[in-house]
Amino acid sequence: MMLLGLTPHGYCFLWDRGLTSLHVLSDGLIAIAYFSLPSIMYLNRDRATPEMRSLVLMFAAFILTCGVGHLLSIWNIWHGDYWIEGAWKVVIAVASLTTAWELKDKIPSLMGFHRQLSETEILANTDRLTGLANRRGLEQAFEKLTQLAATSGKEGHVLILMDLDHFKLINDSYGHLVGDRLLQAIAQVLNRHTRAADIVARLGGDEFAIVLVGCSLPRAQLIAETLRQEIAQLQLEGLTPVNSADCLVTVSIGVHRLCFTAQTSFESIFNQADELLYASKKGGRDRITLGAIEAVQEA
Repeated sequence: MMLLGLTPHGYCFLWDRGLTSLHVLSDGLIAIAYFSLPSIMYLNRDRATPEMRSLVLMFAAFILTCGVGHLLSIWNIWHGDYWIEGAWKVVIAVASLTTAWELKDKIPSLMGFHRQLSETEILANTDRLTGLANRRGLEQAFEKLTQLAATSGKEGHVLILMDLDHFKLINDSYGHLVGDRLLQAIAQVLNRHTRAADIVARLGGDEFAIVLVGCSLPRAQLIAETLRQEIAQLQLEGLTPVNSADCLVTVSIGVHRLCFTAQTSFESIFNQADELLYASKKGGRDRITLGAIEAVQEA
């Protein structure tokens, strides 16, 4: 017959060292969680809005009562104070039901607030006219790429900076609404020739930027040339080229390979690409400058 370790209160597993160690470890970890969570919530209560502070404290109190109940259960492994444990379970039940009642009214508003916050974040990073990312969205994407490069050591990203040539003539000749239509059409061209992983942004006015993720410089040059040619061939119903030009609009482009170092910043990379773009403008427009200011590719 198996020898059972009996105490005055019934079976006790303390004679089995493995089982005892398992219970001590698990009960200890659970107790740490029960008492650390409300402590963290209490210490950070000031971060909550006044409306939510009472709910945070109530939820912390609920977790704390559960922790005390857990300690009483551990205590009763050796002792038989079941009336005390049972009475405390009533306290836990009251705290649970009170918290659940408060959550019933708060959860819908919390969910709605989180959704509104997410939508606001998206809008803050998006150009409303074209649906592309804006400068803020481009900067955030660049920061993520910098972090990834710092951990993986990989490069292979290219920044394409684009500026429409003499776009002001379109606005002056046809009005800003027509100019907006043209910007939207150009955004569609950019989206059509980029992947979901790439970042396409309108920086304001008639300036656009593309970050080609995991792309070589020669490949980026081919993409930039495709964009240049397709933009030059754009046509909109009811519009003809102004000042007897051959194209409705053309674009000047700077193509710059991203090299990440500890000193890399968005502004430094952007300024280097902007110099390449300026070289295209200075060189006669409707062309690409690749990698270095003096390397101008004729259209």
